[in-house]
Amino acid sequence: MNLPLKHFNFRLVVFIGMSLLAVQSVVAQEKRDLPFDVFGEAINNRQIYRHLETEADKLVAAQPENAVDDFLNALKAAKSSCELTLGSLSNSTAVEKDELYEHMVKSSLFVGELYDCGRCDRTHAGFSGGVAISEDGLALTNYHVIQGNSQTITEGFIAMTHDGRCFEIEEILAANKSADIALIRLKANGHKFYAAPIANKRPKPIEPIRIVSHPSGEFFVMTKGEVSRYSRTGNQVWLEVTADFGGGSSGSATFNDKGEVVGLVSRIHPLIRDKKQTVRGGKANAARQKKDPRSYAEMVLRRCVPLEEIHRCFASEEDAADARK
Repeated sequence: MNLPLKHFNFRLVVFIGMSLLAVQSVVAQEKRDLPFDVFGEAINNRQIYRHLETEADKLVAAQPENAVDDFLNALKAAKSSCELTLGSLSNSTAVEKDELYEHMVKSSLFVGELYDCGRCDRTHAGFSGGVAISEDGLALTNYHVIQGNSQTITEGFIAMTHDGRCFEIEEILAANKSADIALIRLKANGHKFYAAPIANKRPKPIEPIRIVSHPSGEFFVMTKGEVSRYSRTGNQVWLEVTADFGGGSSGSATFNDKGEVVGLVSRIHPLIRDKKQTVRGGKANAARQKKDPRSYAEMVLRRCVPLEEIHRCFASEEDAADARK
């Protein structure tokens, strides 16, 4: 029997409406299953920290008793480069500008430790940043982020992705204390990480850069600026940028406009002025500021691990070819 056209249209509208409701229900359920949603209406710092602390505690509780000592010994013994090449990384490609924020957030990590402060009966999470650079769990962070704190008791080291998944640090592939860099492998357990590509060419002064980091418990803060200059202290070269960052930002990636990693946040260098004297740098600066409250930070230089140090964590194609012979 042929149905009148108006009845057919009515049934079609009902079918489409029910289908949309079903899709909305699935999406809503998926959102309820997420521990937090960093792309939602607003980032809830407290919710993220509580989840991070809870999940870190579960992972650390399952680790062997000597896991921390083994980890720190491995960090000290790590070589400055590994056998992997940059070309071997299974990472993502450069992105368009309208996808840049999501790309930076998805590849960003929390990296740090669970520790006992010695003053209460609970553990705390102390975390900075990192960035995933391959689907199978390779990541970069600062050396000082994973070296532990001498004033507290470290109970374990872990990393967490933007969607609340927590992972053990399975291996330290390369590390350089003076360059403040560490190449680590996360224990993926079959998980595929969203990864950012590493740039081939370092950015020049006045080229734009962006940072997504976690300063002082404020999570996934995006700042932008430019390359200010490259500076040298002793044998170490730093990438200096004008983008803001603070305590807790360490280890976070510095991105170019293509979403490629061009550096890692490392430290700030305040320039102290004494009201009676001219500007001076170095350790004398900090000592004078403590003695003379009239001194103040006139300017802050923001230093990142440069791209060259990231490249040095990996073997060259020539070295890799020689090793295969």
